[in-house]
Amino acid sequence: MIRRFLNYAVKVDDLEGAATFHTRHLDARETSRGEAFGCRYIALESGGVSVYFFDRAVYEETLGLNLPHGFLHAVFEVDDFDARVEAFRRAGVEFFFGPTLVEAAFGKRKIAFFMAPGEVRTEIAQVISG
Repeated sequence: MIRRFLNYAVKVDDLEGAATFHTRHLDARETSRGEAFGCRYIALESGGVSVYFFDRAVYEETLGLNLPHGFLHAVFEVDDFDARVEAFRRAGVEFFFGPTLVEAAFGKRKIAFFMAPGEVRTEIAQVISG
């Protein structure tokens, strides 16, 4: 079962500038910052929505792309990650990154990325801690 829309990710050229703008003008608060798979990020929350600003996407190299700045992907939290991955595979969904385990300042998660219809990069995640 999908628990909730967890966050969305955006690629920016200036992590500090993006974070400062959102905290100053959009009432955001920083929830974490660090590095995951060699990508630097700052996570913010505003109005119950989380956004992660990245210097690049964790999957750019895998896809052989240098994605432009802007929207990267949407993230949905699932209750049973392994069952959801299996259901997606049975439905013919191909993952382009993961499934894998990530541990960073935001906590520990199981994650997997796939392309949803309309070429929307999408991630499912199961939050283990954090």
